[in-house]
Amino acid sequence: MMPSHYEIKYLDDGKEHINYAGEYDLVAITALTPKASRAFEIADEFRKRGKYVVMGGPHASVLPEDAARHADSVFVGEAQFSWNDFIEDFMQGHPKPVYNGAGRYAAMTESPVPRYDLLNMENYKIIPVETTRGCPHDCEFCSSTKLWGRSYRRKNVAQVIREIEEVKRYANNKFLFFVDDNMFVQREFSYELLKAIRKYKLRWFAQSDISVSDDDKLLDLIYQAGCRELLIGFETISPDNLKTLDSSQWKLKQLARYPSAIEKIQAEGISIYGSFILGLDHDDESVFQRTRDFIINTNLLGFQILVMTPIPGTRVHERLKKENRLYPVKDWGTYSTYQLNYELKKMSRDTFEKGMLWLFRELYSEEAFNKRKMHYLKLIRNLKKS
Repeated sequence: MMPSHYEIKYLDDGKEHINYAGEYDLVAITALTPKASRAFEIADEFRKRGKYVVMGGPHASVLPEDAARHADSVFVGEAQFSWNDFIEDFMQGHPKPVYNGAGRYAAMTESPVPRYDLLNMENYKIIPVETTRGCPHDCEFCSSTKLWGRSYRRKNVAQVIREIEEVKRYANNKFLFFVDDNMFVQREFSYELLKAIRKYKLRWFAQSDISVSDDDKLLDLIYQAGCRELLIGFETISPDNLKTLDSSQWKLKQLARYPSAIEKIQAEGISIYGSFILGLDHDDESVFQRTRDFIINTNLLGFQILVMTPIPGTRVHERLKKENRLYPVKDWGTYSTYQLNYELKKMSRDTFEKGMLWLFRELYSEEAFNKRKMHYLKLIRNLKKS
């Protein structure tokens, strides 16, 4: 979005050293909540040196007053609406403290191709590509609807192809991650896009839900287009928890067919990386054994076990705040999805932490891993025969 005559340097704090003495006219910082405290440290260091700092992104959008303590200007919501106004204000010497785009959602068809040329590609094994924004489900733990809205917005196929070609120009043979919250919801668009990217012989993964298992044509196209893994948020195998998490109750209705959907998708040569959340209000000590049994019995090749984290901007954060169950925040780094930040209902903190350690040992044991691997290799051999 920056005019072409500006010189831009992109720095990834997780990959590169930050030169605070650099000759920068403007420092723009974005951060998710788990990295917010670190972002504030960086902002403070630059401001000590007289640099003008702006902050935006998910954390600043839901807690602008938090970001404002460390930045000269804060962007709320999508900056496409206000960035050019800010640049003009900045150049004239009177930038505003807040540029508020909350509730306004940019047309994805107007999104510029990301500046992949600014990345040091040696630092990355996986390159992100975005085709859509928005999600209609409004799960209690998720901030997607708050940030991006409930309606799906999408780029056109030609745009996505231009981005893929740009990625290949600077980072050929990299693994791509389509970062959309739920990539294949709009079927006709998905068919068109997958057919268009087949010829590029990409290797990629994406996020979806189990509804893809209902569409044989879609599954075949996903595989042909180079997808070898789907991240699917199962969240929990507890009906009571699903009733609370998903206001639409869609996932609750799918619960009984999780095992058959997993089997069908993985039989197509597409492994599933299942995502689960523990520490929900209806979880008791049995949740660790039940989650372990589900993952092993369904032969999920990959998985992540996360601690339910009340990210600001989510409905669960507001609810736990009203119930006075949130722990005081000393460092946003504790909101990493691997640490407990609130009072549990049916377990002590000590019981929960010991249960999580037991679960990780069970699932990451050599025996459990080999069982999953052998099952998946068998599926691949059968796929090749057919």
